[in-house]
Amino acid sequence: GRLLPFSKSACEFNHLRKRSESQTISPVASSPVLAQSHLRKQLPWYISVIHEKDHCLLTLGEEVQRLSVMEALLQKRDEEVLALWEEREALKKQLKCVLQSKGQETWVCQSGKETVARPSGGLSILKSIFRDEEELQHWRQLQEECAALSRGEDTEEQEAADAEAEKAEEEAAQGEGKRAAGGKGAAAKEGGGEQEQLEEEEENEEEDRDQRRRSSRSLEETFEQELIAQLEEYEQVIQEFQAELEVTRTRYLLATGAITSLQRQLDFQESQLQTLNMENDTLQKELRERKDQLQAMSNKFSNIREDKKHEEMMGIIEKDNVLLRQQVWELQSKLAKQEHTIAEFDAKVSQLQAQVSQNQNHLQRRKWLQEEMLSKNEMIQQAEQQARLERLRNKIIQATFSTSGVKSFATEISDNDILEALQRIVSERADYYSQLKQKGIRVPPLQQSEALSSLNKSKKITSK
Repeated sequence: GRLLPFSKSACEFNHLRKRSESQTISPVASSPVLAQSHLRKQLPWYISVIHEKDHCLLTLGEEVQRLSVMEALLQKRDEEVLALWEEREALKKQLKCVLQSKGQETWVCQSGKETVARPSGGLSILKSIFRDEEELQHWRQLQEECAALSRGEDTEEQEAADAEAEKAEEEAAQGEGKRAAGGKGAAAKEGGGEQEQLEEEEENEEEDRDQRRRSSRSLEETFEQELIAQLEEYEQVIQEFQAELEVTRTRYLLATGAITSLQRQLDFQESQLQTLNMENDTLQKELRERKDQLQAMSNKFSNIREDKKHEEMMGIIEKDNVLLRQQVWELQSKLAKQEHTIAEFDAKVSQLQAQVSQNQNHLQRRKWLQEEMLSKNEMIQQAEQQARLERLRNKIIQATFSTSGVKSFATEISDNDILEALQRIVSERADYYSQLKQKGIRVPPLQQSEALSSLNKSKKITSK
């Protein structure tokens, strides 16, 4: 099984205490805040010891449970071995009875002298060996055959004795009858012949009995040899089981010794834990008292510091009040000056507003005059344009209708009439230009675009 780790002695407490002290004393001068947080995170040294002891106790409890289960199994196996031992003794007794009935008590005495120690423990191998049904059936068959043989021999002997008695009675009866009928001489001769026959029959019967006894003895010897071999095998198995039982017993004793030693160690460690708990309680009380003292001292120092700070703050506040009063007086004088300047600026602003209103009136008048001038200019321009158009119209009319072949209109000439006349003139000009080109006369190019633009302008003017 798995052995428990050996518990440390009281030296571990000193070692752990030194280790915890060395860890707590390590200085951190650069950052006191980090040092305080580090000290808060550290646990006391005895807590790790308590955790270790709890772990040891749990492992010991598991080991005790395992050993209790093993003890129950050993008890069951002891009972099985005892039952097998009793069965073996019963088989020995049966064999002894059989051999005594056959007159072979010497071997039984020799085999009975070999005393076998009664087993005190058992193993699980016995179940697999002695629960084999085939061996048990074979063993029972051998027992039944042995009992049947012994019974058969007894019955055969009784039957032979009964047959001999009956034959003797019959022969006696026959001899008496012959003697009475044949005479004394014949009776003597016949009696000798009958005796010879009886002797021969007795010899034959004895030979048969000897053969039967030899066959029964051979069967008994084979049966005894088989029984002896099986008994020797069982004795070897039992010796092996006894050796294994002794080994398990030694292991069990070692385990019980280890348990007792561990229990003693547990008791010792519990006593140490109790002492440590007492020391822990006393240390906690001292720590509480020291914390209370430190709290009182810190309260006193804090009160003194607060008083000093209060006095300093009052002096600072008075100085600030004086400075603030001076600043208030200066600000009041500045405010008076600023109010005077504001009044002056208000008067100037009112004057400027009056000027601005006047300027706005002037601007409005100028705008109205400008608009009137613009409207008048537009009217004048329109009149001039109309006069120009009339002149141009008159000129066009004169140019178009003063040519030969044009009818004179008694009524007023319309714009359409003017356009038709112009188109006719342009077409005639184009025809004349083309005729000149056909004749080979060099003529400057006709500017049709100008003619078309003039026609368009005339159309627009007439439409207006």
